Parts: sequence; structure tokens; C-alpha cells
Amino acid sequence: MVLDIFLKGIVAGMIIAIPVGPVAVICIKRAIYYGVPGGISAGMGAAAADAFFGAVAGFGIATVSHFLIQHEHFIRGAGGLILVMLGIVFFLFPGEPPVKGASRAGLAGTFLTTFMLTLTNPITIITFLTVFASLGLAGQTMNYGTAGLLVAGVFLGSAIWWLGISLTVLLARGRIGVAWMPQVKRWSGLLILTFGIYALWDSVSYLIK
Repeated sequence: MVLDIFLKGIVAGMIIAIPVGPVAVICIKRAIYYGVPGGISAGMGAAAADAFFGAVAGFGIATVSHFLIQHEHFIRGAGGLILVMLGIVFFLFPGEPPVKGASRAGLAGTFLTTFMLTLTNPITIITFLTVFASLGLAGQTMNYGTAGLLVAGVFLGSAIWWLGISLTVLLARGRIGVAWMPQVKRWSGLLILTFGIYALWDSVSYLIK
């Protein structure tokens, strides 16, 4: 049973990570610019946030879950604002092609950025509950050890997906060419800006009802 829960956690983590969104765009952009370390730093931030939501669902932290769902639109609006600012910066200031890998501070900043962006998408908790139910995990009684194993599986599944994305981008990176990297950053900024405007519009539409 313990192994079954761990494996189901891995599957859940991969399913949650698959949808294309602003975090995926950032992960791909960082992988193009800085190789696997850049992509992994972005992916691990998202995986850590996924693990947090997995903990909320796995440990049955009803208070946190209720707060996230109740304030979903406010939190999404904050995330949308962050996306808009990131999109504008990426589009207007694409910078020069990198001459070396990202610094530790840059990798840490990427991790925190994707962690916060994933965390400000509370709809993930609803998706988790749906995925957990489809995998037969909903309503199961778990002790702290079993729930912790489930969360570890979710993190591992999400991390595997992001590592796969980073390696795939690395294989295609040589064909893109260094000279095209600023344009990649500019277009990724435009895409992130679009995601941000949509999130803000959704939040504002809810507030003015």
C-alpha cells in the first residue's frame, strides 16, 4: 500500500505539471538561456509549490485549503500582476545572449519566481483534489508517514516532468542559435504578459460582479 501511494503521488505530480502555462514558459526560457541548470531551477520552484499543494490535500489541511479556495480570485490577481510585470520586463529588455551560465543568485531567483507563481494559482488545489479522487486517494486515512511519502511522490513526479522539459530544450538549444535568444526572451515575455492580463481580468471581473 505504501509503494502504491508513493507511485500514485508521482503520477499526480506529473499530471499537475503537464499543463502549459507561464511557469512552463519561464522554465523553457531559462533552459534555452542557461541550459539544464536554468530549466531545473525553474522547474524545482514549481515542483516545490506542487508539493505544498500536495501536502494540503494529502494531510487534509482543511483550513489552508478553504482559505485558498475562498480567496482564489484575490490570489490569482496578485499572481497576474507579477506575470504582467515579468512579461513587460522580458519583452522590453531582452538583454544580450548569455556568455556563461547563470549565477547562484540568478538560479535562486528563478526558483523563487516559479515557486511564487505556482503558489498564487490556488486552482491547483482543486485540480489536486480531482486528480487524487481519480487515482483513488480521496478519503483515504493516512498517517503522517504515509502522507509525507505521498507528498514526496508528488514532488518527484513534478520534478521528473520539469527535468524532461529542460533536457528536451537542451537538445534543441543548439539549433536555435545564441543570436536568437533575445528574441526568444522577448516572445516568451509577450506570452507571459498574456497569461498575466488574463489572470488580472479574471480577478477584476469577479470583484466587480
